[in-house]
Amino acid sequence: MKKVFGFTIIELLISIGIFLVITSMVIVNFRSGQYRDELMGSAQILQSTLREMQALSFSGSKVACPGYAEEMTPAGYGLNISSETITAFADCDPSDPDISPNYIYGGTSEDVNLKTINLYNNISIESITVGTNAVSTLDAVFTPFSEIVKINSSETDNIIIELIHSKTSKTVTVKIMQSTGQIFIQ
Repeated sequence: MKKVFGFTIIELLISIGIFLVITSMVIVNFRSGQYRDELMGSAQILQSTLREMQALSFSGSKVACPGYAEEMTPAGYGLNISSETITAFADCDPSDPDISPNYIYGGTSEDVNLKTINLYNNISIESITVGTNAVSTLDAVFTPFSEIVKINSSETDNIIIELIHSKTSKTVTVKIMQSTGQIFIQ
């Protein structure tokens, strides 16, 4: 009798089936990790942009404000955040001591749009909370040479910005402490 070397068709099908199961588990884990990274990456983009505006205000950086011949230190640097857009801006309100700055983006023609921030695809702002109140638009302005954060033109409570991933419904929170200017991702 001759000995046959090799694999039977059943053995090959079982091996292919095991390989497909393992491959599908790896792909599922890869996708969930990718979605988590997109969510955390967007939170880090928001956090780093807030810190950039904070650093600009601490350093007293100057900007070319409309209507002024020379560059000047603005009333503050901040972010305008809504569910659709995030805009970094310099609040170039008048330096006239009789006119106080409004600390709101778009409040005057002197505001300078520094850049628009884009989050990853499938990431959006779920909610913005100031203290215990939900708001639709937030202006967080860091005032020069101070740790104080002006929130919607006043010194008020802490800010919580919640980002959500549309495919997984997982969320991450960016928190700004009003009194110290600290920025956390939770």
